[in-house]
Amino acid sequence: LLNPADLFNPGFHFSLAGVVGIVVLAKPIEERLFPDMAIVERLQSIDERSFLRNVLPRNLLRAFTVSLAAWLTTFPLTAHHYHLFNVWTPFINVFVGLLVWLALALGLLLLVSGGLLAFALLPLIAFASSLLIWTVQVFEHFLGARTYIVGPTTPWIFAYYAMLGLWLMRKRIRLQVKHWLLAALLLVNGYFL
Repeated sequence: LLNPADLFNPGFHFSLAGVVGIVVLAKPIEERLFPDMAIVERLQSIDERSFLRNVLPRNLLRAFTVSLAAWLTTFPLTAHHYHLFNVWTPFINVFVGLLVWLALALGLLLLVSGGLLAFALLPLIAFASSLLIWTVQVFEHFLGARTYIVGPTTPWIFAYYAMLGLWLMRKRIRLQVKHWLLAALLLVNGYFL
């Protein structure tokens, strides 16, 4: 670390929580929400997979699970630092992520071409950026997109992450669902005290 004070920066907290959530939670969430997907992938040969019927929906579901994993680990920080809660974030991120990818790919192509393709790529980059901004503005007006809440306390945030850890290790420590749900309800109750 160049600046140790960055440990207390919200941007560092969001980056760390988001990356850890994606790395640690995305696969278990995918296995839990879409258990048939892994079975179909093992049984189906590559020749049998059509793009529009199998590959595209599967990749969109994976993008959703990655977005959900990042949201599950960052929403307590969003509530703590900005007092906001948005229930639509995991869904919106799938669309916004595609637009960001498009703008980044076009920008990289512009960079690699050394500006030779600027006349063709700059309007496309401007269009992708405008579409991204328009998409965010449209989703901003959805019901519940900007819900102001009382921020959770720091001990509550630590308890929330401990609950996520327990959920991840539930099979290893033989944690029964009823005990985990009881702890989760106590955590929710603690939020409102």
